Amino acid sequence: MLLAERLGGPILPGVLAALALLVWVLNGAGVIPADRSILWFGTCAMLGMLFFGLRGFLGERLAGAIPALLAAFGLAFLVATLFTLLRTVFPGMPVATADLVPKGAPLEVKGDGRPGRYRVVVEGHMPPTQGQASQGEHYEMSVARGGTTVETFGGDFMERWSERRLGRRGTAPVRTVRDVDQHVVADPDGSGFQLSLQSLVPAEGRNVTVSVIPDDFPTWPLVGLGILLGAAALALDAWRTVDPGDAILSAFTFAGLLGIAAFRRFAPAHPGLPELIFNLVAGGIAGWALSSALWALLRKPLGGWFRG
Repeated sequence: MLLAERLGGPILPGVLAALALLVWVLNGAGVIPADRSILWFGTCAMLGMLFFGLRGFLGERLAGAIPALLAAFGLAFLVATLFTLLRTVFPGMPVATADLVPKGAPLEVKGDGRPGRYRVVVEGHMPPTQGQASQGEHYEMSVARGGTTVETFGGDFMERWSERRLGRRGTAPVRTVRDVDQHVVADPDGSGFQLSLQSLVPAEGRNVTVSVIPDDFPTWPLVGLGILLGAAALALDAWRTVDPGDAILSAFTFAGLLGIAAFRRFAPAHPGLPELIFNLVAGGIAGWALSSALWALLRKPLGGWFRG
């Protein structure tokens, strides 16, 4: 009982919060790169959600297969969320890369004979400006198979300067840059395709760097695992709770899963820590709302089933 009390106390979440704050500070200072900062911060966040979700079970008299089920649940939750986080930050090595100029030679992407999807990362190279002047670029690209254009896409790069107030009288220049974009291209028959830069405005002396990365992320198996985890969380809450409003494990489970899913879906080509935090908050709110709705619908049937 003393061990359960200590494990459920503030020590572990305090350590995780301090580590997450340290990662945030070191990332802002440029000591830790963005990709590793995301992994460390995300790991702390998922461990924290798992802790608060399972803490209510520490005071219960757990017997039979329940401890093993809780351990398996926690392991599956960490695998689903942290694997997704890892593959989003490190998507893999590109199979083709080249610097493209308008109306120049295309980038050839060879297929492997199987249907697939590819992430096309486009990086712009805007020259330095004098006097902190803002600038922008617009590009248009095409996808061709067998000499026939089957798809086109485009985007914009920008560099913007603004002023930020420091205290009552001081100001400091703030530079905002967006010079990387990404798109998803399908290869339905595995025969490959060609990427061409059709236009770049302004184009004088400029090019873009294009990298093609296989998008072989196992989406549907992880979606299935997420559904199983959500169902298991609802069942465990119904087994444990005596308060009709107590579905804490379900709330944190759905919040963590949807937060990581939102980051996977909306993260830019080279995400940073702010994108992770924003998506964790937005997805977490959506997951909490979904958990509340499902609990309101299912708590009585599940509670009746567990009570026999």
